[in-house]
Amino acid sequence: MFILIGAALGGLNYLVQLGAEDGHVALIPFDANIFLYGYLPVIIFEAGFSMNKREFFNNIGIINMLAVLGTIISTLIVGYGMYWFETLGYFTVENNSLDMLMFGSLISAVDPVATLVVFSSLNVRL
Repeated sequence: MFILIGAALGGLNYLVQLGAEDGHVALIPFDANIFLYGYLPVIIFEAGFSMNKREFFNNIGIINMLAVLGTIISTLIVGYGMYWFETLGYFTVENNSLDMLMFGSLISAVDPVATLVVFSSLNVRL
């Protein structure tokens, strides 16, 4: 329900911006500080508070293994994928491929909670 309300308000905000002469009028202004310091901590707290702690700690080994392996695999795919695209000439990098692997490790953070939610929605038992 909240996704539908958010999509409707976003669409309404977009239509108001289209009708404005300078294109800078926002019906609902978005403030990143309110989101980061107001909404996000509440969402994270509720997710941690409502989690079944016994199942979480019973599966902590597999959760950590999936998080570490997922990060390593994603880092290698992104880093060497960038190296491959660079050899094809899509962009140029002045430094070596280690920088591409470092970039891959920066953007390859795996969220184990999201992974568990996806598995539970698919009825996968770990």
